[in-house]
Amino acid sequence: LIAYIKTDIPIILWTDGTFKSYYDLYFKNERIHSSTLKQGNILESEAFKKSKYLFFSSNWAAEYAKNYYPQHKNKIKVIPFGCNFINVPTKEQIINSLKGKNLSKIKLISVGVDWKRKGMNHSVELVRYLNDQGINSELTIVGCKPPANYKNLNYIKIRGFIDKNNSLGEKELSDLYLNSHFNLLFSEAEAFGVVLSEANAHGVPNIAFDVGGISSVINNRGGGKIFKKNTSMKMVGDFIINIIKNEKNYTDFCLDSLKRYEEELNWNLSGRKVIQYLKNIF
Repeated sequence: LIAYIKTDIPIILWTDGTFKSYYDLYFKNERIHSSTLKQGNILESEAFKKSKYLFFSSNWAAEYAKNYYPQHKNKIKVIPFGCNFINVPTKEQIINSLKGKNLSKIKLISVGVDWKRKGMNHSVELVRYLNDQGINSELTIVGCKPPANYKNLNYIKIRGFIDKNNSLGEKELSDLYLNSHFNLLFSEAEAFGVVLSEANAHGVPNIAFDVGGISSVINNRGGGKIFKKNTSMKMVGDFIINIIKNEKNYTDFCLDSLKRYEEELNWNLSGRKVIQYLKNIF
């Protein structure tokens, strides 16, 4: 959209991927006309030329940009996205929620509007495996409706779409996070995954596949646990079972996830980084 704008005002582009990275991750197996790809790359190239800085939300997206546009590598910076909640729980609220969580029943949550791309089938398979192992478990799916063959399963709750643009919707989703033990995101493709930041903001560890930019959210500094794409749900389930064996281990896992949000995955910190770069321009 900024490719042909005429202005003397400095332009900064902040996004979660390049046209090339989106194509490779999301659409490589789709039938897309070559002229569409050509035009998309031209528009992006013009936009990048006009921009003083190119902010990307993940290392994955930034590396794609550097490889495809090496002439702009000095403009490229990584600034992650934060939690899209107006009212983020306080640390005290999160610690109190942890005290009230009972490990005798494991509550999982998975949020997304696209059942297939968000890998909801894996989430269902995981909760089924946990129950088969004698771990009383329940999965709440927010944002989408299941196919017919997933309905009427007593260990799944379908909440549908929750609009957090209003205070009631935001509180409802916030309460769901606070009452959950783990957030699941087994996406086929994901450029960043803001729900991961949102889960961490509630002290909830993420369990996810390592696709796209997710490794910039969940890594060795915390945030949860990532697995290679299409790892068996048995392996994922066994990891969860091992974590919940010890209440202190689980609590530490949650606090590490909260720390990840506090130290990097929030808009206040990202905003300050943006301001520092703006000072270089003005």
